[in-house]
Amino acid sequence: MSRTLIRLFAFVAIVLGTNAYGANVVNAHNTQLTSSPASGEVLAVAPTEWIVGFTKTVPLDTASAEIVGSDGVRVALAPPRHGATDNIIVFDLPPNLVGSVTARWRLVGVDGHVISGRIPFSVEAGAAVVPDATVTPDSVVVPEAVVEPVAAVVEESDSTVAEPIRFSLRLVNYVSLMALAGVLMAEWLLAQGTLGLSLARRVAFIGALGVAITPLFQLLIFVDDIQIAGNSWLSGFGDALGTTPGGMLFAKAVLGLLLVALVRGTADIGALNSVRSRLIAATGVMYLVALAYVGHSRSQAAPWLGVPVDVLHTAAAATWLGGLAALVFVVIPKVDTERGVAAFDRFGHVAERAVAVLVVTGIIQMLRLHGNPLSMLTNRAGLLLILKISLVALMLWLAARNRRELGAQRRRESTQPKTLRRLLVRASLIETAIGGVVLVVTSVLVATTPT
Repeated sequence: MSRTLIRLFAFVAIVLGTNAYGANVVNAHNTQLTSSPASGEVLAVAPTEWIVGFTKTVPLDTASAEIVGSDGVRVALAPPRHGATDNIIVFDLPPNLVGSVTARWRLVGVDGHVISGRIPFSVEAGAAVVPDATVTPDSVVVPEAVVEPVAAVVEESDSTVAEPIRFSLRLVNYVSLMALAGVLMAEWLLAQGTLGLSLARRVAFIGALGVAITPLFQLLIFVDDIQIAGNSWLSGFGDALGTTPGGMLFAKAVLGLLLVALVRGTADIGALNSVRSRLIAATGVMYLVALAYVGHSRSQAAPWLGVPVDVLHTAAAATWLGGLAALVFVVIPKVDTERGVAAFDRFGHVAERAVAVLVVTGIIQMLRLHGNPLSMLTNRAGLLLILKISLVALMLWLAARNRRELGAQRRRESTQPKTLRRLLVRASLIETAIGGVVLVVTSVLVATTPT
């Protein structure tokens, strides 16, 4: 890595790090603060409204609720309305409530996470069915100061889909994206004609298929997440598409299918300035925007900065990790040694610039998500980020060491082409394997909320 880049990293770290100590940690999720009826409350008068207060503004189209009576019957409530502030939502309750009742709410955050909670209360037998005059939407105010949430059961989601399935889909999505981007980077920047190799075409097609199919499955899971008892799947699908997370998942699927059509059977897309290459690049950028638009990029401080920074971060990672994998498993084994060495040298120059973008954008995102860097030591998301940073640093050290050793071998006249080819692959295998672990950590990290 050049001294210029090192100085750049140092400058960014100093500037942003100085600002970081004045920043506060931001919670991405909307947290329930108040409820009327309250959790565990025994009412002598049957309520006609359920008023819930949150820490953040609640878009009405993302909120839904249902009640479960003592007989186990689930009844979906009508869409809510705002109370005194946009942080308060009011649900109309059915008449004649009696006995044990569990009210369940569900919200879709701007980060795409579905959160839910339930408030148990009871109504005494023979209670009058009249409104409680002491409780109105305007009388429930969410304080500006930090208060403890109400004693309710709050979960990420009450969906029947287990987290391992969600994690697997995220991982497949990232791996597919890296595979597709890697082959394209190899074609455009490392060894033109890579797509002339049958292996490269298969990898590109499978990668494009992966980035198209995984969002479809994620969309189905999202529909299940927001599904309310009594609603049809068709209605749930329409509700999902009406939210930003659902819309972005659908957009990713459509863009992924377009990428499948663009790379299928392609043996030669030419330089990056060709029409097909430009279409692929533009579609890929739109896909990255849709990927970044749902997540912590929009849920934390400065969302206007989070999305473009996240797009650049993912693109840089795809260039580095995907390009490295394509080089090791597709290009070098299939071309002659001279061409493989030339591709390896070009990758070094491309990777240096990609890493520069990766580091700078990573620092910005770290400060947006965690504020004071020391706060990363106190929560799971921060510890995962530290692990990711450590792995990336290890990859950079290995890359620098490998290039020094390979340079020494190439200067030796006794080194045979076959030996050099083997050394090229071996030198990058561990680096590639660590990159795979980075993707695993990232797949966990994106679903972990900074607190």
